[in-house]
Amino acid sequence: MTISELLKTINACIELAKDFKRIDPKLSRIILIEAGPRILPSFSKKMSGHATRDLEKLGVEVWVNKRVTCVAETGVVLGEERILASTVIWAAGIAASGINNSFNLERNLTNRIIVESDLSLKGFPEFFVAGDQARVSDKNGNPLPGLAPVAQQQGQFIAETIKREIKGKSRKPFQ
Repeated sequence: MTISELLKTINACIELAKDFKRIDPKLSRIILIEAGPRILPSFSKKMSGHATRDLEKLGVEVWVNKRVTCVAETGVVLGEERILASTVIWAAGIAASGINNSFNLERNLTNRIIVESDLSLKGFPEFFVAGDQARVSDKNGNPLPGLAPVAQQQGQFIAETIKREIKGKSRKPFQ
């Protein structure tokens, strides 16, 4: 989910109060729960911090390092903690497809295959993994988001890498 999509979702919830005159926004509570140490982990820490502050200005409570363990009719459960709610909006993160489980390769928590800097598999330079199936970091070590523009860039990069090898040139890292 991008920052823009996240803010649109929150704004839509706030706008609901305008459409439903019997809803008092002062009685509503919006909590964004993130299992990791910050929201939008595929973006830089600075952007994540800006998004957190923007959401808090809108009245959203941002909870990090909390994992939802159950969604029930009466709300959500976070380990031993319960949050009573009549409405729950679930926007779970993404994970790579289950086919990655078929391979005996190193993967991260979202099931993405950890690749070399040139998008090849460790020990198998003739195989490449791209898009949301691959765990790729930027120059600062932050994971790249599993978004179409990144996947397109990776596909073009792999094609160029193959062309370079045919010409006898060395590989370069993906940037």
